[in-house]
Amino acid sequence: MGKYKVVFDRDDCIGAAACVAAYPEMWKMAKDGKADLKGSKEKSENLFELEIDDNRLEKFKAAAAACPVSVIHIFDKKSGKKIV
Repeated sequence: MGKYKVVFDRDDCIGAAACVAAYPEMWKMAKDGKADLKGSKEKSENLFELEIDDNRLEKFKAAAAACPVSVIHIFDKKSGKKIV
């Protein structure tokens, strides 16, 4: 289990592909023109989550910072504090 939780609100994704450019190993563009978070699980309609560790945190932070509509959020699982 990871130390952090990445939450992706796919509903509000505009398909800018900034996340794919920042971290192509974990993001891909889908046929509908929106991004998909590889390996994530859908927790509710179009809300996806993925647990990560420190080794992927910086790249996910870069992807979140690049997103023009701020639909990528990162939380510390232990404290519940939002990092991004």
